Amino acid sequence: MDKLDSFDEEESLDRFKRRLERNIPASLNLRPTRLPRADFNVRRNWDDEGTELFDPALKKAKTGGGWLNKFFLGALIFFLATLAVAVYVLFYSTNIVSASNIDLEVKGPNQLRSGDELNLETTIRNRNKVTLRDVSITITYPAGTVDSLETAKDLPLWRQTVADLNPGQSAMVGSRAVIYGAQNSSQKIVLKIEYHIPDSNAIFTKETEYQVLIGSGTIDLSYDLPAEINSGKTFTSDLKITSNSKSVLRQVALKIEYPLGFDFLSADPSPTTGEQIWYLGDLAPGVSRDIKITGSLSGASEELKSFKVTIGLDKTGGTGDISSEYGSLFKTVNLKKDFVSATIDLRGKTSLAPGDRLEGGINWTNNLPDKVINGSLELFLSGSLIDKRTVDSRDGFYNSLTNSIIWDKTTIASLGLLTPGDIGQSNFSFTTLPLSAVPGGVASPINLRLVFKGTRVTSDEFSEDVATEVVKSLKIGTLVKFASGGSYFVGPFKNTGPLPPKVGEETTYTITWSVTNPTNPVKLAKVTAKLPLYVKWLSAIAPLDEKVIYDKNNNEVTWNLGQVEPSASGDLPTRQASFQLSITPSLSQLGEAVELLKSINFEGEDAVTGEKINLSAPVIDTRLSADPSFSAGQEKVVE
Repeated sequence: MDKLDSFDEEESLDRFKRRLERNIPASLNLRPTRLPRADFNVRRNWDDEGTELFDPALKKAKTGGGWLNKFFLGALIFFLATLAVAVYVLFYSTNIVSASNIDLEVKGPNQLRSGDELNLETTIRNRNKVTLRDVSITITYPAGTVDSLETAKDLPLWRQTVADLNPGQSAMVGSRAVIYGAQNSSQKIVLKIEYHIPDSNAIFTKETEYQVLIGSGTIDLSYDLPAEINSGKTFTSDLKITSNSKSVLRQVALKIEYPLGFDFLSADPSPTTGEQIWYLGDLAPGVSRDIKITGSLSGASEELKSFKVTIGLDKTGGTGDISSEYGSLFKTVNLKKDFVSATIDLRGKTSLAPGDRLEGGINWTNNLPDKVINGSLELFLSGSLIDKRTVDSRDGFYNSLTNSIIWDKTTIASLGLLTPGDIGQSNFSFTTLPLSAVPGGVASPINLRLVFKGTRVTSDEFSEDVATEVVKSLKIGTLVKFASGGSYFVGPFKNTGPLPPKVGEETTYTITWSVTNPTNPVKLAKVTAKLPLYVKWLSAIAPLDEKVIYDKNNNEVTWNLGQVEPSASGDLPTRQASFQLSITPSLSQLGEAVELLKSINFEGEDAVTGEKINLSAPVIDTRLSADPSFSAGQEKVVE
């Protein structure tokens, strides 16, 4: 605003003031009213633009400060409220429970032997301000754990109820179990408590873990393997199992994992399943078992071959499904090749019976990078059952004085010079003597020893003698004989009833079984047979000490012989058992010979060779061919 405009405004105000004064009466007495001074903070000059009221920056600052104060005030209120709740929970609440205020203290050994009893003492302490109701404790044990009072009973989980725990109260719980495991293995035990709180149906839990180290194995394993094995040569390894447990080990099985190139030939005792699983059953404390395994290994020279043995709990009865390991070991052998390898081929046979004939062969290979000259092979035969008159070789010479067959360059020209990689083969055969020639009822095994000799000649004409030797053995198996027959006029029982049998009338018969075993012991021997539906079991057995059992549910009769020892009595029965049956024929059987016993089988195992023995006998009917007083025609049912 310029000066001219300001002057005009002031002059107008003066004129307006004088006009007002003229209109006020002189007699009016006016007293001034004293009003409180108010600071309106208005501009005193139209050009003054620095007042607080119209300063945008100052106004913004005042507005921001009010919001921050409100935030801090709200935070303070929230903190005070939280503090109040915490004080209430700590000092006044009676319904709040925390698992951290429950102590689980477990005391027990840190280490024990496999198969020993594990005793644990668990203390439960309630540090909450409310009572814990319906408290129970469960303990989860590792696989294979058994009840210490019933060792045949598995104990995967154990539970016990504990009384209610008031605030500050403690309870102690004791537990016992037998723990198994491999040596130096750590076994984990999980302990858990469950409880309720007042006015709640929910289940609350708290758990802890306890570790125990198995210091020594339940079972000692030792595996006797040669440090070095020649490729292709047969060898026998010895495995020994000894129970260290203080209690009976149930359902024990052993499994061997063979290396690549291993050829299983035989084992004593024989495997239960396949070629690598043995079901040992129950092992009493301190009991030992021995297993001999025969086989051969093939592979590259200096190659390492490893065997793994595992033993443990097998509830499947010998399938090799080991659920809890009791022990294990690894054995490694070094494979080597002979300079000139020589092998004896027995065509898969590991045993011979009296009177058997063996057709065998020999093979040789030059594994050297050099030639071998003047090669020769000699096969030595030993065994009292060899019939020397039957020993034969197509291109070898049998010397009865040394009881050996000889092959050299005069019988096989190629043996005069073997270049690197050269191979060759020949055959031999012999027959074993008959059973009557076996001295004392037990025959010694037949041993075969093959020796190769030759001279190695290197490229620089250096020469040295080389030799290879290989041995094989043939066990002599038993010739068990089993006989089964029926009788009426002879035997340990007096039979009654019409003969020939008559419709509607009962006739009794005697069944006699006999086993003849002239050579090796036979183990696990038994005879089984089926009775037809119409045949009656009379419960008469002779002799009484033989275990002849009748199963009426299956109409089956079993004779459990167990082990049958050899007898030097020639063809006379080693064991014999008789029992009595009866029939009452019906019209449907008129004019026929009636079956008395069927499906008759003998089974066992040669204790020397390990071979299974299975023999069967024909059906026994009323045609009593084994009874010397029986006449033809007495077998057919008459009316």
